[in-house]
Amino acid sequence: MIQRWNIAVALAVLLAVLCTSPHLLAQSGAGTIQGTVQDTTSSAIPGASVKAVNQATSVVIETTSNAGGFYAIKGLLASTYTVTFSARGM
Repeated sequence: MIQRWNIAVALAVLLAVLCTSPHLLAQSGAGTIQGTVQDTTSSAIPGASVKAVNQATSVVIETTSNAGGFYAIKGLLASTYTVTFSARGM
């Protein structure tokens, strides 16, 4: 009886592990800042320089907005960031 119980528990644990979403196993703790750079008329600004500065470490991460003005800075550790934008004519 005890042996059957141990096998049943082992099978239940194996099933739970196999059914766990891969996304839950791949949590990194990193975040993303993303958005669209726009002018005062809400038109997208392609090629804008975007900088995020980690206030705790002063680490600067830079990217450039795409043709639609979209940018994404990925892999950020939890902290407070200052984000600045610059482009010709701004």
